[in-house]
Amino acid sequence: MKYTMNISLNVLNHLGINLYSNVPSVLSEIVANSWDADATTVSVDIDDTNSVITIMDNGFGMTLEDINSKFLEVGYTKRDKQFLKTPLYDRDVMGRKGIGKLSMFSIANTIEITSKKDGVTNAFLLDVNKIKQQIEKGGASYHPEEIDTPDEISATSGTKIVLKNLKKNINTTAKFLKTRIARRFSIVGDEYNFNIEINSKKISITDRDYFHKIEYLWHFGADGEKYIDYCNKSKLKESSRFDENLIVEGEAGAGPDKYTVSGWLGLVENSGDLQDGDDNLNKIVVMVRDKMAQEDILEEFREGGMYTKYLFGEIHADFLDLNDKDDIATSSRQKIIENDPRYKALKVFILEKLKTIATQRANYKNKTGTDEALKHGVIKEWFSELKGDTKTKAKKLFGKINQITTDDLDHKKQLFKHGVLAFEKLRYIDSLDKLVLSHH
Repeated sequence: MKYTMNISLNVLNHLGINLYSNVPSVLSEIVANSWDADATTVSVDIDDTNSVITIMDNGFGMTLEDINSKFLEVGYTKRDKQFLKTPLYDRDVMGRKGIGKLSMFSIANTIEITSKKDGVTNAFLLDVNKIKQQIEKGGASYHPEEIDTPDEISATSGTKIVLKNLKKNINTTAKFLKTRIARRFSIVGDEYNFNIEINSKKISITDRDYFHKIEYLWHFGADGEKYIDYCNKSKLKESSRFDENLIVEGEAGAGPDKYTVSGWLGLVENSGDLQDGDDNLNKIVVMVRDKMAQEDILEEFREGGMYTKYLFGEIHADFLDLNDKDDIATSSRQKIIENDPRYKALKVFILEKLKTIATQRANYKNKTGTDEALKHGVIKEWFSELKGDTKTKAKKLFGKINQITTDDLDHKKQLFKHGVLAFEKLRYIDSLDKLVLSHH
């Protein structure tokens, strides 16, 4: 047999066929492999009519030996083999456990792989149904079928993956995938010498389609100022810088480790702004080596403040994946093992920032409360007649009302009006009290 996959096929059943449930997660693993192969372009073509997804890169490709000893060896750990940096562009390798490639089985029943290296092309087919049959027989190995190798790869090297017979009820529309892939990587674009295309259209950071929603932005370090440029200047009211340094206490006898965090946290004006079709953006993503490592760390905080309903962000924490430290990603590669000291320290770090955001948001809302209230003519006319201390108290009232998180503008308008009535009533009572007291 030309090709052999040696593995407990039951492991393949759990880690591959049932690994992921959505297309963006699967494509992320394939794109990450292209990055590790020193590709400069990865093109993804969606053929909804025939239920086919084709991914082609111009990376360094695989020989027959590479295919059998690396690609088809499930659990092949690149970094254990001292593949820490890519040979051509000196990139930090994303892959670690050697199981991400199995994710393809979770969305496609047939997978064709063609790879070209040093002018030699090899191609084979993986059939999920045949793999399942081997599992049922208790077989320990599976032999992918050799297929013809037409000159499909025009570059001198590269890899082409065709996902066929896609499983039902998965979203493969180009717009959906373009947005989701853009949100899963931060190394897209010419500046990184790495372009991802969906149906021949390049993905850029703006394809994330959410920076324009940010009203208040906090970024980490001077480097984070680039995120201000992604925002809509007429929408963005304030931006602040957080310190990026994080300390993790070392093991007994060892000193503390100092790491840096990058990324951003943002608040939107209305919580509805964070609903994006079926996707809820109300989360803080953790990125490691420029790829999404955890979809949401915000859910782990029991912060009661309503401000969290308006919050989202992206934290870059490369120290969670260091070559000389234990791998702390879960088997699915979508979460991080929670009891690691680095992860615990990151949670403490983020919680501090959330408390700062809660306080600063209240200050911002107080500051803009009067502006919000004076948008209503009747209130503006009433306010203009106030003087001195009374006017100062009215401003405080507007600030408090503006802090009440309501997305319904009519409701907020009513709150301002009722606030003014209550204010006037209390002022009137206070005046009567003074009148009564003056007669004693």
